Amino acid sequence: MGEADAQPDAAKRKELYTRIQQQLADDAANLWLYAPNQLAVLKANVKNYQVPGISPSIFVGEAYFS
Repeated sequence: MGEADAQPDAAKRKELYTRIQQQLADDAANLWLYAPNQLAVLKANVKNYQVPGISPSIFVGEAYFS
């Protein structure tokens, strides 16, 4: 997870997360990862927040409050 979290290349990061999810699924048959399709932001001064629906993942590493 640390390697995937630190990976700056989006394609490589996706590959690492895919491998992690596959390993979790292989190791724990009763494991389900929940990924909500909506994430609410309740502060008006949030900057650089990705609009939901543009991609299947939400990267908030560059989001900040002004």
